[in-house]
Amino acid sequence: CTESTSDDSAAVAGDEPSYLLASLVFGAEGTTSYVSLLDTLEGSVDLATAYEFPGLSDAWVHEGAVYIAETETLTVTRYEVEGGALVENGVVSFANYGLIDVAFWVNSFASPTRAYYLNGATELIAWNPQTMEIEGAIPLPQKEREGFMAFPGYADRAAVVRDGKLYQPIYWTDDTYFQFTQDSRIVVVDIATDTVEGVLDVPCPGVDYGALDEDGTIW
Repeated sequence: CTESTSDDSAAVAGDEPSYLLASLVFGAEGTTSYVSLLDTLEGSVDLATAYEFPGLSDAWVHEGAVYIAETETLTVTRYEVEGGALVENGVVSFANYGLIDVAFWVNSFASPTRAYYLNGATELIAWNPQTMEIEGAIPLPQKEREGFMAFPGYADRAAVVRDGKLYQPIYWTDDTYFQFTQDSRIVVVDIATDTVEGVLDVPCPGVDYGALDEDGTIW
């Protein structure tokens, strides 16, 4: 079967207006990922003309560039859109940092030159999406809860960037992911210095979604 990895196609920069669509094909022999560049959102998608990646790969558009994360190799590749085609422009590997997943739901693009991968609830791996270099690891404050484990909210829906700060929720759950403690916390990271500025205690269980409104209020 075939499944799109996103509800919405993302607009990308290029010689002409285009859209990026990422899809997965599941079969008896495994999973294959496809990335298509489209001039229009009308009509069907022909995977024969798409870019093919092995296994579970994820796609993201940031500052006009396309980033493909490949879980099998724990690498992220940057592509520019030139003449309606993807042109490779840098690769970064996270294989030496203990990550088991590099899909973009565990990554926050915080600025043109800074992004952060979650390594569970223990640390953030800082990397530069322009130079495609890893800048270092940021330890996250730990707090034990008996019978529960710390779990970070998925970055693509939970983390919020405001005024040079990254707000990353962390909550506690049991191994069924249906039972939570009655509190969560939000770790505040200074993007300019790659340091934890503080921790906000939140009297709510399972904080896993975040949004920023037009007034700058974080919800």
